[in-house]
Amino acid sequence: MTRPIWLALATVAVGALSAGCNPNQQYVPYFGKWDGGLNILEIPDGPNTPKDRERESLRGYLMIYGARQKFDLHLEGEQETLDITGQWRLEKERLTLKATKIEIDDQGGEAFRDPNRKFIPGPELRQAYGKPIVLKLSADKLKLTGLKISVGPRIAVHEFSR
Repeated sequence: MTRPIWLALATVAVGALSAGCNPNQQYVPYFGKWDGGLNILEIPDGPNTPKDRERESLRGYLMIYGARQKFDLHLEGEQETLDITGQWRLEKERLTLKATKIEIDDQGGEAFRDPNRKFIPGPELRQAYGKPIVLKLSADKLKLTGLKISVGPRIAVHEFSR
């Protein structure tokens, strides 16, 4: 007899949470994995063709976790890999990411760099990601788009989608 009562109470609790009684419901659309990366919009000090901008862009994913408001950002370029962990916060429908750890693998450094492949120097990446990243969720909740940022002389924007 106690089992049906317990089951009924659990069903009511789950129903209440899914019906909007959860005070953190506003965060739910942001959680999970987002594919995309850093898209270079302009290269003022070099070739600025669409192909060059695409080659300098960084691709990867963003993971937004509800537990402790953490995030992981993994991006890869032609000769570098960037892994960032940090904290996020939501204010006025804008998600702000603040890095607490930035790891850059430049695949052996300048001595091993291929001159025929694109590369963004580590200090430029550290400076760009040392500042908060602001992302806005689209109306259909399928895209996160960032504000324009500077990565060295480049102008770029973060774009992620489900």
